[in-house]
Amino acid sequence: MDPIFHQVSFGLIMAFNFILGATHMRKLPPHSAIRNLLNKLLVNAFLGALIGFGAWNFDNVCCSSLRQTRILIGSPFNAILQMHAWWHIFTAYGCHCLAIFLITLKLELCGRSDYNVVFYNELPNIQFTKVKSI
Repeated sequence: MDPIFHQVSFGLIMAFNFILGATHMRKLPPHSAIRNLLNKLLVNAFLGALIGFGAWNFDNVCCSSLRQTRILIGSPFNAILQMHAWWHIFTAYGCHCLAIFLITLKLELCGRSDYNVVFYNELPNIQFTKVKSI
């Protein structure tokens, strides 16, 4: 398959979600305490996706020279030049931050306050303070 199709599709999906999130964030009160957290999540998501996208494109353009350099360097340091792997790592981080951003934004817009967003080594997670019975 043509990687250009996948790159453009991924870029459009991410751009749509960023624009959608930023648009809905305007519905929050201007001096809301949660805005700083949401901005951090959105910036982290954008940077993760951007770095991953850059690694993917770098890998597509320089694949043969990267392969030769990895052979010269040898194991275990050649793993650093596995740009396709870095694409997956950074993109997963960016998508995770975007998902936490969108969930947090939805919780705020619905008036929920029974949660906290916590960071474990820059990896965000949502913890609910009250568990609702089903």
